[in-house]
Amino acid sequence: MPTPESSSPGTVAVGVTNPDGQSSANAIFTYNPLPQINSILPVSGPFSGGTHITITGTGFIERIEGENRQLTAEIDGVAGTDLRFVSDLELQVTTPHAPVQSDFGSVSVTLTNPDGQQAEGVFTYNPPPTVTDISPPNGNPDGGTEITITGAGFIEKIEGENRQLTVEIDGVAGTDLRFVSDRELQVTTPKHFEPGNVQVVVTNPDGLQADGTFTYNQKLVASNITPKIGPVSGGTEVVITGSSFILPINVTFGDNPGRIIAVRSDKIIVQAPENNGEESVDVTVTGPDGQEAKLENGFHYIDFPAGVLVYNYPNPTPVGEGTTFRFKASGEKVEIKIFNMAGELVRSRSSSGGNTILWDGRD
Repeated sequence: MPTPESSSPGTVAVGVTNPDGQSSANAIFTYNPLPQINSILPVSGPFSGGTHITITGTGFIERIEGENRQLTAEIDGVAGTDLRFVSDLELQVTTPHAPVQSDFGSVSVTLTNPDGQQAEGVFTYNPPPTVTDISPPNGNPDGGTEITITGAGFIEKIEGENRQLTVEIDGVAGTDLRFVSDRELQVTTPKHFEPGNVQVVVTNPDGLQADGTFTYNQKLVASNITPKIGPVSGGTEVVITGSSFILPINVTFGDNPGRIIAVRSDKIIVQAPENNGEESVDVTVTGPDGQEAKLENGFHYIDFPAGVLVYNYPNPTPVGEGTTFRFKASGEKVEIKIFNMAGELVRSRSSSGGNTILWDGRD
């Protein structure tokens, strides 16, 4: 027999009257209040399900004596799993995989008590993130490269979710992570011991991931510089050899920048700047990723005194080692003769252009 409608919840007496007029009102029946959902935390999770949510509210009923129906919680029409009744104010349940036909976004959470009364709330299925670009695409193996990751679906935080947004480069957490928007992140790369391509993994607080690629550059090396001397007026064309030279690249002589003429991976041609006086200066090569390679005292500035036409460096020259002769260019053929201490001619060298002549130190 269906119960009549009641204007309010609560306990009422149930009376039975026989056809002969005898009656009894000793039975009790309870009208249950409507359940109500106040919050669902976390508020969102992955489309694949598996989010453990806590539903708080009022009027939740685990079971009713004599009632075969059970307490249920459905997310977008699909029953949640591992439903746990904590109290009439709290339930816990795990979200299912969303229906194939569903779209990402907000869906209804329907709680149904054993008496058939229902309450509704909202849960959001998040789309998976994507990474479309990482800039710059390469950087210093010592770390410290500030990269910008662009894509879609990045989530800074989820209410009720303890996990955080993370970015890992080859399994190591980046530093100074900054959430700019759901389409942009900024992070600083950690140190890496091997050059090459590594995986960059973005993990949202709901556990969904996206990945991209970053390249740790080879170690920058500057091994030699020729010539090693030049006038304080600058303009000497210098060749620096080494490895892992990448544009844009800078070369400084002391504190003064040289003018880059040509660059390839193993050689730089640069014009030395002017200098305030005679001295040896460090020559420093700086790559676009911040790496530095220094040739200590790599270049010596000279100033030709009046009447001096030729200068050699190093001076004096160690026995058996080479030297560079620098002279004031005249546009004519220049010949340099090298004698030993006995006055015997050791070597004759000539040049029809430029302002340097190299000697390898051999007879």
